[in-house]
Amino acid sequence: EAIRLYPDLTLLLSERLYLRKVVVSGINLELRQVTAISDIVESLSRASTKQEIEHLYLEKFDLSFGEIVIKNAEAEINRNGQGALQALSVRSADKSLTLLIEPNGSKVNLNIEAFAWPSEAGSKPMIDSLTGKGRLEQGALRLSELSLRMLGGVVNGAGAIRVNEKGNDFSGDFTFERIDAIRLEEA
Repeated sequence: EAIRLYPDLTLLLSERLYLRKVVVSGINLELRQVTAISDIVESLSRASTKQEIEHLYLEKFDLSFGEIVIKNAEAEINRNGQGALQALSVRSADKSLTLLIEPNGSKVNLNIEAFAWPSEAGSKPMIDSLTGKGRLEQGALRLSELSLRMLGGVVNGAGAIRVNEKGNDFSGDFTFERIDAIRLEEA
């Protein structure tokens, strides 16, 4: 875990500390903790603080929801005009997966997009492309407008993932079109 600060050298002698960029690396972040990051970003952006931060980034961090983990991800923290967290733009290390995470009170909204995923070394990707929306509320990740191109076909639907002591539970309603049974068996 590390924090790197990049000050604006032209403003070093000013009353406020002006940082062009702050990079936090090596942390483990659970999806439900995004609302806490929102509070931290907001407190850093208050006019009463003696620092001003232009850009905030996360790098080489793990983002998880139960047993689902995106390792070594990177993210840019997008803020609104008042400095509050608007969204977290997350990319997997190989850039095959992107998430737009937007805190909304006690809930977290998600937009997901992936291509050739997962792309682990030496393995063939199961999913050619994936798009969808989701919302984390009351400990469940509710997925809507989910569309996957995989195994030569298309899977569309909606579902929910819940984390419990035994792992993740997944339920939903999906339609399958033109799935290649031979490729399904090989997977």
